[in-house]
This record gives sequence, structure tokens and C-alpha cells, in this order.
Amino acid sequence: MKKLVSLILAMTLIVIATGCKGTKKVYGENDLDISVKAGETFTISLDENPTTGYQWAYEISDEGVISPDADEYKDADKGNVVGGGGTRTLSFKGLKSGNATITLKYTRSWEENPTDKILTYNITVK
Repeated sequence: MKKLVSLILAMTLIVIATGCKGTKKVYGENDLDISVKAGETFTISLDENPTTGYQWAYEISDEGVISPDADEYKDADKGNVVGGGGTRTLSFKGLKSGNATITLKYTRSWEENPTDKILTYNITVK
């Protein structure tokens, strides 16, 4: 009986601990309006193909409201195939209540091109 009670208690603690972890919200190309709480981390995940020179560059309008947290690129294929592409994952953290924008531009850093893709995310931190 003691083993059963211990097992139930252990499972309950695992469920509680798992439920208390903050879930990381992931947004894509069409999720341009984002609302988070202060202290919460969120992620924007976008297709990218740096083997062709194109990469996502971003600007934050107010780094007092949100700040960059992480920037990672992962190949779609394990072989880093030229022209293969992958995913850029950018994480940000809400610092304090307010509004800010994150403007992402898919561009080659060495050339200006008026047809470069631009995404503007409107961030509200509560």
C-alpha cells in the first residue's frame, strides 16, 4: 500500500511540475499580432535559406519592452545541402508592459532589393 501511495504522490508531483513550466509560444509568418506577459519568452520561426545568401535580419522598435533571447538556424537536411534551406528560430522576451514592433527583412546583407520580404510583428506586453 505504501508503494502505491508513493507512486501516486510521485506521479502527482511530476504532473504539477510539468504544468508549472512556462510553455514557449511559437509564431510563424502569418502571426503578426503577438501578445505576451512580462517575463514571458516567445519564438518566431521562419523558413530561411542562407546558402543562397538570404537571411532574416531584425530590428526591435523598443528594447525596453522586448529583448532578443536566442537566435538559431537549423538545416532541414542533415547534410547542409547547398540550396537546401532550413528554419531560423528567433526568441524574444517580454520585459515590461508596453508595445513594440519587430521588423524582419529577408535579404542579402550586401545588396538592397526593393522586393525583399518584410514582416512586421506587433508585440503587446501585458
